[in-house]
Amino acid sequence: MSQPPNPYAAPAAQPVYAPIFGNEPQYVTAERSYRFLNYIVDLFAVYGLLYIALRVMAVVGHPLHKGETVGLYLLWGGLELIYYTGMELSCGRTVGKWITGTKAVASDGRPLGFGKALGRSLCRLIPFDALVALGGRPFHDSIPETKVVRTRGKGAVILPPPPGLEMRRPPAPVRPPFNPR
Repeated sequence: MSQPPNPYAAPAAQPVYAPIFGNEPQYVTAERSYRFLNYIVDLFAVYGLLYIALRVMAVVGHPLHKGETVGLYLLWGGLELIYYTGMELSCGRTVGKWITGTKAVASDGRPLGFGKALGRSLCRLIPFDALVALGGRPFHDSIPETKVVRTRGKGAVILPPPPGLEMRRPPAPVRPPFNPR
């Protein structure tokens, strides 16, 4: 015997085509020209931070401002770590990325977490990282598995369809009955 339909059962699933792009926006990878401009602008930003730090040290009377080379390299590296990790962790962008309309994301398109942001910053301290970027994917992208994507401009972001407008499978065509006249 058949059972009467359960009024409390979940509704039957309708066949739905999966959205083409998934639930997250799809980003276009930034070109090398954008990346180079990011590098130049961020270099000036870190130089500005270094200048401010050395001026403060001169006022306080710290001996580092007199040109101790190892101390300057340590200060430079520390400022780079703080600048890049802080900026990319908070909003995925540095000053250079704000200007060029790019953003650092994980390789699957999600925002950067602390580990990936710190990994990018530490990999920037690898010698010749900037030179590797001229020929291909830099260390600060390949090691922590991140990428830089465009967020502005034509075709930069491909958005998924809005919720509720999923592409539904069209109904099967109804064939007319066969009439052999």
